[in-house]
Amino acid sequence: MRRLLPVLAAVALALGACSESSPEPPPRPNTAQFSDVRPAPADRLNDGGTLRIGADGWPTDFNPWSTEGASSSAAAQILAPTLGSPVRPTGDGDWEVDRDYAQSLDVVGTDPLTVEVTLHADVVWQDGTPVGGDDLAAFVELVQQADSPVAAHPAYGVVESVEVVEAPSTYRVVFSRSTADWPAAVFAPVPASLSQDRERWDEGFNDEAIPSVGPFVVDMIDEEAGAVELVRNPRWWGDQPRLERIIWRAADSEVLGEAYAADDLDALTLDADNVDAASADRIDLRYGVRPEWTQLTLGGGSGPLADTAVRQAVVAAIDRSALVSADAREEADGVTEVMDSVVLLPRQRGYLAEAWSADRDTAEQLLDDAGWVPDDSGMRAKDGAALELRFPVPEGDAIARQRAEAVADQLAEVGIEVKVDEVAAENFADEVIVALDFDLVGFSWNASPFPSEAVASRFAPVDSNQNFTGVASDELAEAVERLRTAIDGEEWTQAVEAVDAAARSQASMLPLAPLPVTMAVEPRVRNYGPSTFAPIDWTIVGFEGGE
Repeated sequence: MRRLLPVLAAVALALGACSESSPEPPPRPNTAQFSDVRPAPADRLNDGGTLRIGADGWPTDFNPWSTEGASSSAAAQILAPTLGSPVRPTGDGDWEVDRDYAQSLDVVGTDPLTVEVTLHADVVWQDGTPVGGDDLAAFVELVQQADSPVAAHPAYGVVESVEVVEAPSTYRVVFSRSTADWPAAVFAPVPASLSQDRERWDEGFNDEAIPSVGPFVVDMIDEEAGAVELVRNPRWWGDQPRLERIIWRAADSEVLGEAYAADDLDALTLDADNVDAASADRIDLRYGVRPEWTQLTLGGGSGPLADTAVRQAVVAAIDRSALVSADAREEADGVTEVMDSVVLLPRQRGYLAEAWSADRDTAEQLLDDAGWVPDDSGMRAKDGAALELRFPVPEGDAIARQRAEAVADQLAEVGIEVKVDEVAAENFADEVIVALDFDLVGFSWNASPFPSEAVASRFAPVDSNQNFTGVASDELAEAVERLRTAIDGEEWTQAVEAVDAAARSQASMLPLAPLPVTMAVEPRVRNYGPSTFAPIDWTIVGFEGGE
């Protein structure tokens, strides 16, 4: 955050409904879960009220699809109640047609892949302009420019044309090749007037937001106070939202924690700096995982890890459960679990990955067979050279350093020396990850209901701008191509299994766990909390109980 919000209560904004009695929250779960929103029927909730939420940061651009706006999660988080699409992800990472937006959404051809979309005629942008195929055509054109300023799902990059069948609401999307991720690229998130105004796009949205196509609109942005206020969208065509107003407040994490404890916020994401807010009287801890997962990448382009057997030995020697437990404790005592897929999160639709664990005996045998033998101290060498790996971490990142040192301790047990060194955080991505200047490195990848295009680019080809492993086996390249292009559900699930098997054999990426998230929420707030895949239905978020 660029500024501190010294006195949140000084902003004269309406408060959420006061509590008469608080329902007893359920106990802390034992395994990771994709949703913890305390569901309740909308008709049981108060009509009106203001929900006050602590934001994860202040957006540098109130456009989640600009490269600047997408550089953090703040814009997408704050503007979520203003967004929408005919494709609605479900809780398990599948998807369904959102009937508030579309009458139908069908694949009408496979060679080439063609999808026909029919929107409801009353779906409009904030200014009342109907949403239609021309909006998508303009957005696709902007995405596909050589110097595109857009951060969008890669499936937009394989849209060949958008044909308006019946203006403006019925249109066909024709793809240049098959893509399993086609549902992610059949709707425009912004109107054509914005996509066609490159100058306006590049200027950024610093003191106003992109046009709404959801149940709420942005009514006020006050950067000095760190507050963004949303109100009901008067042009919204669906069920009227239960809430009258949503207020997002941005400040340093510790300040937000104090605000929650003082009853100036109704919901807050907990972290190491504000976890004391969890001791407040009015609290319901809600647990979930972010659409993001941690992993270790092994650099196989050069050095000892260019040998597949050595990479396999490293993977076999690492006890992921110990790493994951430590990470969860650091993340506000969150709940997560080890994952065994490089495509899907545990229990996500299509997840069939076989569980596996550390095996020190296998690791030692692989190293022996590869010619790396232990010396008198137990550390391994080959032809006079020590088996030594470099594991850089961002300077000042205590969790990353703790994880790296734990990995170093585990690998030392099989005779591999790991040197952990810090690199300036602001240069870490470019100088370490992109430059492939590491043997081992840890960072996170996004999870998605539509992961195929992104996952494929992480493994093949070897020079893909998302492949930081330095290698690309033929087996894995073939598997990710199947994953990318399968549009049949059963074929896609089989492709996921093939990718996971090939990735385990190549041993260049070791999945760890989904990132946990814990929220402190006013107990009477219903239908709101952590949600990994399914977007929050902001029309049914509200307060339960008396005024």
